[in-house]
Amino acid sequence: MDNIRTEHLELTPVVACDCYDFIRTLFSDDEVKKFYVLTSEHAANTDLFVDYIKQNFGRNLFDFILHLKSGEPVGLIGSELFHSTLFGNDEVCWNVSYAIMPKQRNKGYATEALLEYMKFLKQYSIPKAYLDISENNVASQKVAERVGFKLNPKSHHIDPKHLELGILWHWEYTMFSKRDIFFCEAISHYQMHDYRGAVVLFQQAIEQPYNEGALNTDALCYSNMGIAYSSCHEYVKAYECLNKALSLGLNNASIQRELSNLKAIGIGD
Repeated sequence: MDNIRTEHLELTPVVACDCYDFIRTLFSDDEVKKFYVLTSEHAANTDLFVDYIKQNFGRNLFDFILHLKSGEPVGLIGSELFHSTLFGNDEVCWNVSYAIMPKQRNKGYATEALLEYMKFLKQYSIPKAYLDISENNVASQKVAERVGFKLNPKSHHIDPKHLELGILWHWEYTMFSKRDIFFCEAISHYQMHDYRGAVVLFQQAIEQPYNEGALNTDALCYSNMGIAYSSCHEYVKAYECLNKALSLGLNNASIQRELSNLKAIGIGD
């Protein structure tokens, strides 16, 4: 796994560097142990936490040490997958966490690292990520806001094992728009030869508002829906969708090839 580089930092995967002495030092800090929410066993014995990190190789694929350009380690950032059941929905999400050495705080490193780290997570097509932030951790709340996490006012809890944290608020980061989620699901159905299911999902993608940051335009949705219709042998609808994509300014080899195939069977003359 490659390093992640930012303006001032280089994020190195835990599995690729000899960093356990640094992790031991980082988590010896009382404030880090408190807000990172270590188990009582790990908080009482940092060596046990370091052993846990060493043994969880799979999790470590998403754990990175933050280094300055000079090579000095300044923090840790990582995540793990969990099932969210907020509002009755069962979805797989990222649970993100980070920690910065006390002397390196208030320099923008957490914000800088988290911004790039969220870009890194997007490659895995998981739609959402979360931060659990104590009501007392104002600095992390500001970092979350700067990176684009949104406070979910309907979701908070108190950890009975960590009452000192007070209320833990749920901060949510949408990795992809609803349009992009429907589009990705449509592509998956198409690849599984469920062409009618793909058509329905492409239509649902089009019905979602095109917000800034969405990856898939109306034109792209129509062009892919046209090809899915063609695979269902609904050639008139395929022709209509492909021409709609053209009218919206999208013209590529796939569209022209499919239109040529449709013309060959008498559609669109």
